[in-house]
Amino acid sequence: MIVITGSVRIAAANKTKALALGIEHSARSRGEAGCIAPNCHTDAEDPARIVFVELWADMTAVQTHFAVPESGRFVAAIAQLALEPPQMQIYEARELPHRMLGWGLMPGPFRAIRTAGRRATPAYGVSNEDYCPHGGGAVRRCRSYSAASTGHGRAGIRPGDL
Repeated sequence: MIVITGSVRIAAANKTKALALGIEHSARSRGEAGCIAPNCHTDAEDPARIVFVELWADMTAVQTHFAVPESGRFVAAIAQLALEPPQMQIYEARELPHRMLGWGLMPGPFRAIRTAGRRATPAYGVSNEDYCPHGGGAVRRCRSYSAASTGHGRAGIRPGDL
């Protein structure tokens, strides 16, 4: 899978026009072969920033997409509205099961895991007090982390400990 991320900062006076261009581009892209998910968003932390996230089946689909004349016109039009040059990154990726990250999709509050007097550390290397990948605050309050089900946790953690 190919992941394309991009962003552009737009003056408030041009925001409506830029969003319309982005939404039109995303809608048009959905009809192209190999397009999995093209999306246009406003950045919640920077209202002047529009973010583009596109998922494509493979690089051939991306190259075909970039060759479409409308894609070139979109890039030129959005660049004219930009406060600074647009940014774009292209990644080759594969989807991983959630359990490989050390957390699953369990609802409800996280009950702190204690083993031999210390807290378990998630597979991705932060302490339970630091981070919840779902925006749920500190990991100790998020049951989405499941060390026991992945084998990534510290020794002594059992499924019943969660």
